[in-house]
Amino acid sequence: TAANMDDLRLSLRTSRRMSITPVKPPAEDTNPELSASDLEDAWRQVHDCPDKSYKETAFATQEVTCSLDHYEQLFLADNAPHGYVQFMTGVGDTEVVATPWSPMDEDYNKSRTVEYSHPINAPLAPPKARARKEQRLRRFGNYGISLETDTYVDDVPMTDCFFVTDRILIHASKDGAVTISAYFDIRFVKSTMFRSIIANTTRSEFLKWFQSLVSMVRREASALQAAPLLVSEDKESEEDVSEVAKETTPLIQRRRSSTAAPPLPTMVGASPLSPNLTKILIGLVSLVMLLQVQIVFKMNGMQQSMMAVQL
Repeated sequence: TAANMDDLRLSLRTSRRMSITPVKPPAEDTNPELSASDLEDAWRQVHDCPDKSYKETAFATQEVTCSLDHYEQLFLADNAPHGYVQFMTGVGDTEVVATPWSPMDEDYNKSRTVEYSHPINAPLAPPKARARKEQRLRRFGNYGISLETDTYVDDVPMTDCFFVTDRILIHASKDGAVTISAYFDIRFVKSTMFRSIIANTTRSEFLKWFQSLVSMVRREASALQAAPLLVSEDKESEEDVSEVAKETTPLIQRRRSSTAAPPLPTMVGASPLSPNLTKILIGLVSLVMLLQVQIVFKMNGMQQSMMAVQL
């Protein structure tokens, strides 16, 4: 019948389509291992040719006396003793929580998010606001590290109009130290009549933030030199790195306590006073001051009596 012929034609056309359907080749590896020369060339493109989209320079070529491995262990690794959580808490942020680093695509090795509460000193604004930093890290072998961060602030009027992006480059120098540079840019995603005010205020705050960061990094790296951290030449896992970094902190603290300045004497050539003697001297001074006040009151009373007699 005609219906059976139509079904037969439909089945033939379907079978032809299925027979000529191309077979997809297996997916190629999009993240092949780079050689040392490829890593060096890639790092030179990042370090020697700065991205012009970062219009502000926070600081440039600040030398830090530690190796590239030590820098990552102390300041960037999960549970680093002087990482972003510790630093941001020290400069006034609260409720700072960082997620563990997680692998990314071929452009970046890993990423994480740092969430925190930031104090706000502005009229008609809450005392603090929730904020987050979305970070992406790429390490170029033994040549350098690139850390990119996007900072977003919530709960404050007009903070949805912009975000701040920054890049920190850690370059391994030939003498075993590193040099770090930092750049940032304030990027507006909505138009606002307060753009210039927002830009000036945010620029000033981020410049102070970066100066505090580089001061902390240089201070802790110098302390590390006093209590050297022994690292195997082989590449360690991130868990091992965290454990080694934890063991470094007590050494640094003991070094600082041993080199702390002695208490200053109360007088030139005299030794510090004992607590009991100090309390006695404070009591004598208070007694003398009380007697002086009583004498002044008595003299005032005598003068008033003499004036009454004269009258």
